[in-house]
Parts: sequence; structure tokens; C-alpha cells
Amino acid sequence: MNKPDTTTQRAIIETAIKSIESECYSLTLSGEAMRTIGLVEKATELGEQLAKSMKLHAFYTAKLNELG
Repeated sequence: MNKPDTTTQRAIIETAIKSIESECYSLTLSGEAMRTIGLVEKATELGEQLAKSMKLHAFYTAKLNELG
């Protein structure tokens, strides 16, 4: 299978990054809401998900930077 051209790769990665940013925002708000109503354990789970999403964001951002 052939690799997509650089422009296509950039577009795909940029879309993935925007999606992850949206997810991070949602997880942050949900975590704060859970903490506010006293569901600390659930908020902690959301925080763990947020950390994974942030790592994925960093990975994709690095890949995007590699493409130039």
C-alpha cells in the first residue's frame, strides 16, 4: 500500500489533532463536573484518559512537525 502524499498526511494528522483537542476539552470539563459533585474516583478516571489523550496529541504534533 502506498503512503499518501505529504499534503494528505498533514491534513489527516491535523484533523486527528483537532479531534484530540476537542476530546481533551470535553474530558477536562467532565472531570471538573464530576469533582464538583463529589465523584472523585470518576474524575480521576477521566484525568487518566486525559493524560493518554495528551500523549497522543504530543505524538501527532511531533509527526506533523517532522513533515515540515
